Amino acid sequence: MLIFCWISDGPGWDSAKNPMREAFDVIPNIINLKMVSDGYLSDIIK
Repeated sequence: MLIFCWISDGPGWDSAKNPMREAFDVIPNIINLKMVSDGYLSDIIK
């Protein structure tokens, strides 16, 4: 199974609100670098 995960730097979430809102509608895994360090990426790929 192929899983796509968009990893953002975080601050881009504030400057690109409309594209991010559209992305959340079609990409189930959007996380930022802080979330990666907190283990979210590991949970997604398990």
